[in-house]
Amino acid sequence: MRIVPYLNFGGQAEEALHFYASALGGKASDIMRFGDNPFPGMSEEMKNFVMHTELHFDDFYFYLSDTFDPESLNRGNANTMHIDCDSEDQLRSFFGALREGATTVKEPEDTFWGAIYGDLVDKFGVQWSFNYQKPE
Repeated sequence: MRIVPYLNFGGQAEEALHFYASALGGKASDIMRFGDNPFPGMSEEMKNFVMHTELHFDDFYFYLSDTFDPESLNRGNANTMHIDCDSEDQLRSFFGALREGATTVKEPEDTFWGAIYGDLVDKFGVQWSFNYQKPE
């Protein structure tokens, strides 16, 4: 079994895909658009929206899509994209790259559990947290 995070957007999925690929070093897949499929009564704007795309890393990937009804999109705090980083430099690099247009919740800093941790809400409203567990 594999659990794959799926991020939904209201017309910004393609922008988010390229932003995350640049910020995190992932490889973007081809984009399937709503207009490539036979959905009746679709607006011209909706035809260019992303129906499905993927962002791949070495051993992980996640999906992105625009919602068919962007007005129904409701961002909340029930989900967080969390990255366990391989180094402090990687944590600070990812955090800094995703910080563009974001709201910083917690600057990366030492924690009581022996790690460096920080979190933010990016410019698309997606929550991200970063942890680097320091060697003992």
